[in-house]
Amino acid sequence: MTKFLTSYDYGQGGIWLYIEADSPTQITETYRDLTVYKVPPPWWTASMDEAAQSLLGDPFWNHWLSSLKR
Repeated sequence: MTKFLTSYDYGQGGIWLYIEADSPTQITETYRDLTVYKVPPPWWTASMDEAAQSLLGDPFWNHWLSSLKR
């Protein structure tokens, strides 16, 4: 599995998470409201990346992901 940077845009901001999957398509087929990034946006910093990676596997965010439209 590979880690992919994703975002959920809620209009006035977004939630950024890494998700492990076999492909970006696997993520978008499961979570249709997420955007998957092949490369991070130009403004994405190392500290943002560290924060997003630290959420990988976190029970709170796993529960949040399970509440998204499928």
